[in-house]
Amino acid sequence: MNMEISSKRRVILYYACGGLLFIILCLIPFLLSPYQKFLLTLALIYGLFAMSYDIVLGYVGLVSVCHATQFGIAAYGAIIVMERLGSSLWFASLIGVSLSIVVAWIIGFFSTRARGSGFIIMTIIFALAFYTVTLTWTNFTGGENGLILSTRSAAVIPGFLNLSFKVGSVSLYYLTLIMLIVSYLICRRIMSSPLGMIFQAIKGNEERAKAIGYSVDRYKIIANIIAGVFASVAGILFMLANSFVSADMVGVFPSAEVIIWTLLGGPGTLVGPMLAAIFMTYFMEFLRALTENYLIILGLFFFFAVILFPDGVVGFIRDKLGSS
Repeated sequence: MNMEISSKRRVILYYACGGLLFIILCLIPFLLSPYQKFLLTLALIYGLFAMSYDIVLGYVGLVSVCHATQFGIAAYGAIIVMERLGSSLWFASLIGVSLSIVVAWIIGFFSTRARGSGFIIMTIIFALAFYTVTLTWTNFTGGENGLILSTRSAAVIPGFLNLSFKVGSVSLYYLTLIMLIVSYLICRRIMSSPLGMIFQAIKGNEERAKAIGYSVDRYKIIANIIAGVFASVAGILFMLANSFVSADMVGVFPSAEVIIWTLLGGPGTLVGPMLAAIFMTYFMEFLRALTENYLIILGLFFFFAVILFPDGVVGFIRDKLGSS
């Protein structure tokens, strides 16, 4: 009986905190400067990006070092369609997401043939390959200069609702917030479904999952595609917020960052990597303003964070609440 009451209290506390956070996020843009609104929008985009990676690492146990490739390819696809074909935002977004799905399938199809460190090496190769292509195919991708989004607004609902891409845009902030919440609810539903249970079974014991009859490689590819869809949404939002896309978006470094965010927040929690990415966006901004040697402080922070919270901050909190 006491355990049931404790469980109900945790659920009530969870929804109460979530509801309070939602109200704060809805009202806070009116209290911020344009740059602060831009930074908050960027933090939410990174939160969506990190949550998408948690599907691969936290639920399937795959350490992919090319997740940013799907993030960046979608942004490239969308901006090229908008700028060179003059297409609508919705059509450009559809093309961007579709390209990301194709790339996610290609990466998953070949990388899952390798095991252990071989998988990691394969994803690094893909990340470097796509980075090189975007950097050298200057006529199409802009090379080192990247591509700039010239338009400053687009119709979400023609004749009724427009989306502004200016720095500190309230409409873009709310679109990002809505996409983050909807994506979280969808991801949470998928991870609690039979498909999500299969993902976790593969992470727990891949050989046993094979023995039961599951096609492990196929489910790994499916997980990579699902994660790629949400990463592509984050990539398109990032492109709109910055009105710019460059080869750095598809490189190894952004993928390394999202791995750190996921480990810091807590793999397999969805909300943990999301909150960690949001926190790290502001923490990095604070360190840059504080000192030129901010990378040293950042390295020490990660060092102690991994030692103190081996399962991530949210994982640590869950363990403490579960044992109380």
